[in-house]
Amino acid sequence: MITLDQIKDALVSSFQGVVTKERLSGEAQFDIVKKAKRLGILLSRAAGHNNSEIAQAFGYSSAKSLSATFFRSVGECREDDWMKGKARDIAATFGDDFLQKIDETLSL
Repeated sequence: MITLDQIKDALVSSFQGVVTKERLSGEAQFDIVKKAKRLGILLSRAAGHNNSEIAQAFGYSSAKSLSATFFRSVGECREDDWMKGKARDIAATFGDDFLQKIDETLSL
């Protein structure tokens, strides 16, 4: 299974210099960090992590708020080619199987 740390590292690498692990774990003050966190939730759910683990890793107070954020991320990726491209690019770094999972998730 892809770890949450691996997902965070991939996000940091993809958003070069703007997103840090610390920013992903805290309250997002910039739109780009908010988008990165939403992508992190999408990728984490596709990787099979549960909401409690994801909430803790990405600085959410409860797992309840993650469902809405997850579906918002899916919607954004469907409507925004840039977000979808980012999600697919990051997923591709983990291999074709994970990229396929992301594509399946986005077609829900």
